[in-house]
Amino acid sequence: MIAGLLPAAWSAPAGIGMAALFSGSMVLCAVTARSGSMPQPEIRAWRAVAVMLGLMALNAALAADRHVALWLRDIAHDHGWYELRRPLQATAVGLFVGGLAVAVARTWRRSNVAALAAPTQAALAMGPVLLVVAALRAVSHHQTDRWLDTRVAGHGVGRWIEVLCLVVVLSAAGRRWSVARRRGAGGVRHV
Repeated sequence: MIAGLLPAAWSAPAGIGMAALFSGSMVLCAVTARSGSMPQPEIRAWRAVAVMLGLMALNAALAADRHVALWLRDIAHDHGWYELRRPLQATAVGLFVGGLAVAVARTWRRSNVAALAAPTQAALAMGPVLLVVAALRAVSHHQTDRWLDTRVAGHGVGRWIEVLCLVVVLSAAGRRWSVARRRGAGGVRHV
């Protein structure tokens, strides 16, 4: 690779692997959304998961979270409030997680997620977890970085959480896709 032309994440196998895993998950979710006779709310849910995973794939491929953290660090240095960054980082994480919790609760209640098939609910539930891990990584607070980067079987805890979430999403999408195809072909519904 030519140094400086490609994002740093592309030189690391984990960055490439995560981008590929997010992209593959996105494709399966998009295919699931188009797979046959599902109610409209389910189709919208799978499309939303696919879009979120697509954005996560771009982030993994371009290391956008790392670039944002470095850019914010430069701004803090330039404006003389770098020393205040730790309380600001903790506040940012708290506000993001709190806001996300409120948004998820309101969305869950309003959109009647409980009426969706169990695999769709499982895939939707992984979205906030992935977003929190991405936010913790982007904020780059020393304590959260230390926790996310703690090595387990050669990879950081943050990566393992992302992989586990994607395994759940892939499993849910595969299950929902096969059920929708059978139902679309006149088969029996097994959810």
